[in-house]
Amino acid sequence: MNAATARMTRLSIATLALALATTLALSGVSRASGVTVTDLNNGATPAGLAETLVGGGVSISNATLTGASRSAGTFTGGAASIGFESGIVMSSGKVQTYPTDEACSRGVEGPNTCYEATGGKPEGPSGWENSTNFEMPGDAELTLLSGFPTYDASVLEFDFVPQHPTVQFSYVFSSEEYSDYSNTPYNDVFAFFVNGTNCALVPGGNEAVSVNTINNGNDVEGGDPTPHHPELFRDNVRPAPTIASQMDGLTTMLTCTATVTPGQSNHMKLAISDASDQIFDSAVFIQAKSLVSGTQLSTTLTGGGRAGETLTVHQGTAVSDHALLTGPLAPSATGTVQYSVYSDSECKNLVAGAGSVALAGGTAPPSAAQTLPLGTYYWQASYGGDPNNNASVSTCGSEVLHVTSEAEEEPEGEADPTTIQTSLWGAGRSGETLNVPEGTAVSDRATLRGPNAVEATGTVSYAAYSDPACTKLVAGAGTSAVASGVVQPSSPLTLSPGTYYWQASYSGDSGNLPSKSACGVEVENVASEGPTQQAPEFGRCVKVAKGAGAFGSATCTTAGGNKSYSWAPGTVKSHFTTRLKGASATIETTKAFKVTCTGASGTGDYTGVKTVGNVLLTFTGCAHAGIRCQSAGAGEGELRTGQLAGALGVIKLGASAAKNTIGIDLYPVQGSSTLADFACGANTASIRGSVLVPASANKMLTSGTLAFKETKGHQSPEAFLGSAPDVLEMSLEGGTFGQSGLKATLTQTGEEPVEVSSVI
Repeated sequence: MNAATARMTRLSIATLALALATTLALSGVSRASGVTVTDLNNGATPAGLAETLVGGGVSISNATLTGASRSAGTFTGGAASIGFESGIVMSSGKVQTYPTDEACSRGVEGPNTCYEATGGKPEGPSGWENSTNFEMPGDAELTLLSGFPTYDASVLEFDFVPQHPTVQFSYVFSSEEYSDYSNTPYNDVFAFFVNGTNCALVPGGNEAVSVNTINNGNDVEGGDPTPHHPELFRDNVRPAPTIASQMDGLTTMLTCTATVTPGQSNHMKLAISDASDQIFDSAVFIQAKSLVSGTQLSTTLTGGGRAGETLTVHQGTAVSDHALLTGPLAPSATGTVQYSVYSDSECKNLVAGAGSVALAGGTAPPSAAQTLPLGTYYWQASYGGDPNNNASVSTCGSEVLHVTSEAEEEPEGEADPTTIQTSLWGAGRSGETLNVPEGTAVSDRATLRGPNAVEATGTVSYAAYSDPACTKLVAGAGTSAVASGVVQPSSPLTLSPGTYYWQASYSGDSGNLPSKSACGVEVENVASEGPTQQAPEFGRCVKVAKGAGAFGSATCTTAGGNKSYSWAPGTVKSHFTTRLKGASATIETTKAFKVTCTGASGTGDYTGVKTVGNVLLTFTGCAHAGIRCQSAGAGEGELRTGQLAGALGVIKLGASAAKNTIGIDLYPVQGSSTLADFACGANTASIRGSVLVPASANKMLTSGTLAFKETKGHQSPEAFLGSAPDVLEMSLEGGTFGQSGLKATLTQTGEEPVEVSSVI
């Protein structure tokens, strides 16, 4: 059976099974744990889609959409999953889920319940890949770009007039083709044609963004495992779905930048389609208000305890103006901002100059305070520009100050809400997502927003984390004082290769409430300058013809020699079982609450070259102080975990690298932080977190030993090299969580010999 036949056969089986699904009434707007989407059947329009994208320095007209009415729409709630809060989404399938949709013919909202089974791994809980066949035509330009026939195209086109010679906007590409059909002809295609030229390119090159150009390789047995720009890819299947999106894989946030003709009509064509066949959907998300031309300047007045574009104050009140630069290079802007006050809405009759200020790191200090006579005044700020940022002037008439003889009602003194906008900066680039080489110093820059933010004091603290929930701290990046609403940038951090998530936290003051930036929005990808580090990974050392291999030992640890052995990553038979080795297993908190079990068993699978999954453990004969313990639905004395997954890494055991060892980090999946819940008589308990265990390396073993260690509730070891500690915690009777530890020796037995290599 060839690949095309296999794809269609699998889809036909899934479709037949899903045809039995129960249907409900159609609703207008869909909401799930991911984004909220509104398609063209429920209020979105082509003109509205185009207008959603418009930021500063651009005007649009003549918007049209070609394709199915369910193939495009607007969305909100995407900060955690997509990387930005709102925008538009276009797809070769459905963007919005209706209650009448079959289980795997849905929109893009999460969680991911439809993904393909490969290598012995189970399919998603709802079935196979999410797929829609609209039986609509493709697009000629996309067909030419991909080199394959295209189908079910969704195409938004409009004319736009930019103020400056460049435009840019931000987007995320996603697909159900990941990762089963990465590096194959089934390469769904999309493009952003600006005046006929595609600007959706892999950063730093001329490759068009697609399933084949950004991926972590093909994970199907026999597929091409070669990664392509994996630092720009987020897997939503392996080892388990963790992103609130139906899509199997997503890119990080990317930027389209194009050269245009300012002051004249230019043309934009945003297009996506299936390629080679009409199944397995792809979607592209484009950030709201991110279509901007050049550097833009906006302003806010403040005085008398109030702030806004229009302000009314009592005579004798000092008022100042605050300018904010936005644009692709605004965080690194230099130069000056000039503030002025006029008596007319055309800003021709100057009343007073309010000073010239120098920018530092893209931040403009406020103007000099002005105390003006009775009357109405119009403020304006002018930015002179620098080599990377165009000059810009705020709109005259947008800031209006009324000075009256009547005493205004005093503010109540209650603190106002605030929000934080942030941007990363490093290697001469800036943005919410930043891809930098190893050794690059990166800093974070925060801007406060809110009714009284321009007068804010207090502090902003910056930090970088290793997870998108911002629970695993990697490093703090300093605390900056806030003066008159101006926030200084963080200290620069130089991080090791990997992916990091930044967050800024504002302390608040008497007039402004505390706030935090959304975690998972600011992403830093640090790429190694050398070859990608593969080890450790699961695999097999196989014998090959003399001289045809890379190793001279049967454990694939010694290079050279007769070179009769070769490393084969992954497993053929993926299933394994576990059982307790020894007399007992214990779970103990630092406060001496201890559960002892006399048996343990479990199952799991090797789900990738670095991961395990579908791990379920059951401990038997469990008791606390002579009282039997059990999980809900389990037998007496049985404690059951939820489904667990795991990943290989290097555990730091001492100051010397020679003391490091290979280990597995086990953690709960499906969005839960809970490993197990149970009760021992009247004592109820919940265990959360993750646990590390050393693993035997550089040996071909059918059975291996996993020795979990703890001392008085403290787990050992606690951390992978370069990562924050991963610990177990237990709460009793709904109280607060405290540290706990698992002590057990388990024997893990596979269906075939498997090796964990540390030297490939």
